[in-house]
Amino acid sequence: LEELSKLCNVPEEELPKAVRRYASKKVQRMLIAEKVFDGVDWKAAKEKLQLIYDSLNDKYETDPRRLRAFVTDKRAEDFVTSRNDLDSFYRLFLQYAGTMSADGRITEQERNNLFFSGLPKKL
Repeated sequence: LEELSKLCNVPEEELPKAVRRYASKKVQRMLIAEKVFDGVDWKAAKEKLQLIYDSLNDKYETDPRRLRAFVTDKRAEDFVTSRNDLDSFYRLFLQYAGTMSADGRITEQERNNLFFSGLPKKL
């Protein structure tokens, strides 16, 4: 965000409000309670974001067995009743799949088959 704001000549004072404005609805609902995103202190807003999202800096190792278990669990649920549910499944699947097909730990075809087999049969 800082790099983009510099390229576009956006002053740092506008960044705290921009974080909330351009965040997903879920993140917006979380950040609404944080008054620092109503102000102009980018340093304070950035520190708050780092506090909230610090655990995302941990390296997450993907594993084919974990992906297959996720797909098996999801297949047993009747979880897709809307486009939002489908999108949520897709995002979760991507988290579990990570870069495994690019790294050669699973084939692209297996990755695609796992995605579709994780969806409810009625779809």
